[in-house]
Amino acid sequence: MIRAPWAVVAAGAVVIVLGSALRPLVVADREPPPVSVEAVETTRLVCPDPIANALITSVVTGFVAPGLGGKSGATRSGGAASSTGAAQLATMPPKGASEKRAISKAGRSETLSTSGMPLPPVVATGIGSLAPGLTLDQFTLGEQGRTRGLAAMECVAAGTDEWFVGGGSGVGRLSVVTLTNPEDSPASVDVLLFGPGGALPAPAGRGVFVPGRGQVRLSLSDLAPGVANFVVHVETLSGRVAAAVSDRLVNGLIPRGLEWVPRSTGPSTRTIVSAIPGKVSPVRLSVLSPQHDATVRVRLITPSGTFAPAGMAKLALSAGRVEVIDITSALRQQPVAVELTSDQPVVGGAWYQLGDATGIAEFAYAAGAPELTGPAAVAGLPIASGYRHRLYLTNTGGKQASVVVTVYDDAGRSRTTTLRVARGSTQVWTVRPPTKRTSGIFSMVVTPSATSTHIRGMRITSLPTGSGTMAAGVTLSPVRSKVVVPEAQPNLAVSAG
Repeated sequence: MIRAPWAVVAAGAVVIVLGSALRPLVVADREPPPVSVEAVETTRLVCPDPIANALITSVVTGFVAPGLGGKSGATRSGGAASSTGAAQLATMPPKGASEKRAISKAGRSETLSTSGMPLPPVVATGIGSLAPGLTLDQFTLGEQGRTRGLAAMECVAAGTDEWFVGGGSGVGRLSVVTLTNPEDSPASVDVLLFGPGGALPAPAGRGVFVPGRGQVRLSLSDLAPGVANFVVHVETLSGRVAAAVSDRLVNGLIPRGLEWVPRSTGPSTRTIVSAIPGKVSPVRLSVLSPQHDATVRVRLITPSGTFAPAGMAKLALSAGRVEVIDITSALRQQPVAVELTSDQPVVGGAWYQLGDATGIAEFAYAAGAPELTGPAAVAGLPIASGYRHRLYLTNTGGKQASVVVTVYDDAGRSRTTTLRVARGSTQVWTVRPPTKRTSGIFSMVVTPSATSTHIRGMRITSLPTGSGTMAAGVTLSPVRSKVVVPEAQPNLAVSAG
């Protein structure tokens, strides 16, 4: 029998009144329990198995941002601090031995590469002084054939709720949801899909079983064929998984690009989609209000300021339907971030293309970006000739922001630069390695000053080739470095005897 909530409350009230007649209840005034902010003690990040074949090479790089460990190894009871710590990359094969790489100290990086051969999912684990600031990124280059393109992704901790704005299941489109479970116990997952026509039933995406230390792939063409634009919501019912969405386009035998769809911030009444480079076409903005009809106001944040695009400043969304708008003409060939403010929570992202309209091309994504409440890190930026790395920073605050950028080579050598980001603007900088090398990789740490709030960012890597420029972007997210720990408190609700 289901009892109405008011009946339960009323019954509870009677018990309290009768009890108070026999034994007075004394409740002391309570202050909020004290808390302490401590360095994290363990971090574990997960990459799905890297894209690889004879024409594609993927590199997974682990890096630890320095200076975030604090009193590493300190106990919560005030014990002595220790400098001990360890970090490593390890493959997660279905059976057999794991391939491992140890990161020796903060500021250093290590890699695992496919070298054209398959590689299982990769897990990065940091403990003690090497847990704060641990970063894991994947970078993929397909130089020719139908899989030509650049792809990059930030590998994250297994979680329970993820949103992706992108992918499709039309002709020539291959979009795949990958669910990786690094835990020993299994997980159960719902993959919920939204398209321009509304929420899609996709029963094969409900209650997906992901075995412990296993991985499951779901093609969006199998779940819901013939959909041009998706928003994907991955919701874990039990356990935890690291979700990812890959996307590839072809026109017959002509490659049209490949990319990982970046994670987006969840539904919110204010979303910043950051960032879209200049001189790309077309640019399509996708917005979804999952639950309710919504009104969304659109503003573009450019190098020179913020404005509402004519004819696109206000959108009316129907609940559950993905609205796709071509905003190419409004960008005026300049780099921008897109601000979405709404009366109901929405998610948003953008897709843009580089290259010929019908020939060989490339595409990339921008997603709803989190505010940088602390340092962000990017690992494994290639140094080889031709690569260009640009940092896009958007400041939605009311004053100029100061951001410190430090780059590290794989041996830990570094160089630091301080950048200024004007209020209400999106600015772009070229990022170069700290030393004059022609090969290898470098990593980057982006740290807003303590007074510089409302900063969001993205790194975009491009590679010009004879058949057009390839590009891949990664949204900046704060690294996991601190945790708020409440102190244990006695129960102050006592009875007077």
